[in-house]
Amino acid sequence: MAKVLENTLSTIDWNDVLSNLGEGDKRDVAKIWDNKASLPDTPSYNAYKEVFERCEKAGYRISDIYWYDYFSGKNYPESVDNKFAKFTESTFLRSWISRVDPGRNVPYHWDVDDRADEWKELGELIRFTCFIDAPKWGSAFIIEDELFYGLEQGTIVEWNSWDSYHAATVAGKEPQYLYHFLGYV
Repeated sequence: MAKVLENTLSTIDWNDVLSNLGEGDKRDVAKIWDNKASLPDTPSYNAYKEVFERCEKAGYRISDIYWYDYFSGKNYPESVDNKFAKFTESTFLRSWISRVDPGRNVPYHWDVDDRADEWKELGELIRFTCFIDAPKWGSAFIIEDELFYGLEQGTIVEWNSWDSYHAATVAGKEPQYLYHFLGYV
């Protein structure tokens, strides 16, 4: 089971991070899926195909699945990652902030990572999600069978496994922002 950990607000000013994000990169599943024949035949891309096929079989309209990602060093300072790593007593590998807009779902999936095998050699992989904006009605995040809703700004959830299936949805009127951190111990 995932663990709800301490709050990071005393360490990281998430309001400042959010106010300076700028434009995110749109992750449009339809664009990838429409070009699936051109995806290379590698374990990572085959995993993507599996995730997309599950969504399609479940009845999702692939064209409706998108979110925005913001990246360390591009959209927010790397000092955020350093502070978070120190706070969680882990070593940073990668991070991103996701934004899911009102009326959007990011269905049940796991995050495929091309470098996972390489990183596993460094130590035990560890994954965290931090709720970086104030709680908003209708914004939910799910890891495996656990629902996270209405958590205070700055609250960290430590995942049971870095590659757990998860999903997000926003049934309210405002976007949901989450900080995702992958590291090792």
